[in-house]
Amino acid sequence: LYLVGYRLTPSHVDIHLDKELAKENAFKAADKLVKETLKHVSQPVAEVLERVWILLQDLMKRLDRFDPNDKIVHDIQKTATHHLPDLLEPYLSLPPAFARFHPVKGDKTARDLLLEQLNNLEKSLNTALTDALNEDVDNLRIQGEFLNKIFAHNKDWLK
Repeated sequence: LYLVGYRLTPSHVDIHLDKELAKENAFKAADKLVKETLKHVSQPVAEVLERVWILLQDLMKRLDRFDPNDKIVHDIQKTATHHLPDLLEPYLSLPPAFARFHPVKGDKTARDLLLEQLNNLEKSLNTALTDALNEDVDNLRIQGEFLNKIFAHNKDWLK
C-alpha cells in the first residue's frame, strides 16, 4: 500500500513566485484598497490620503532609475504595498461614528491619529520625492556638463 501511494504521489514541482509579478499584484491590491478607502472616509482623511497615494505612485514610477538594492527602493515599495494598507485597515474596521468621535488615545479620536500618521507619511514622501527629483536634476546637470565639454571643443562641427 505504501509503495502504491509513493508511486501515485506527484513528483516534486519547482514552484517559485515571480517577484515582479508579486510586486505588481501587491501594488494593485494597495491601489484598490486606497480607492475603496477614499469612498469611506471623511473629507480631511480623503484629501491627505489622496495626496499620499499620488506621491507614492509618482515615486514608484521613478524606482527603476535607482539601484534595485538601494534601501529607498525597498522602503517605498514596502510603504505602498504594506505600511499604508496596514495603517488603513484597522481604521476601516472601526464603526465610522466611533472612529470620528470617540477618543481612543488621550483626547484624540482614531481619525485624528490616522490624520497625524498620514501627514507624517506625506512629509516623509515629499522629502523622498524631492531627493529623487534632485538626483534626476543632478544627473541632468552631469549630462549637460558632459555635452558642454564635448561641444565646446567642436563649436564648428556643423560647418
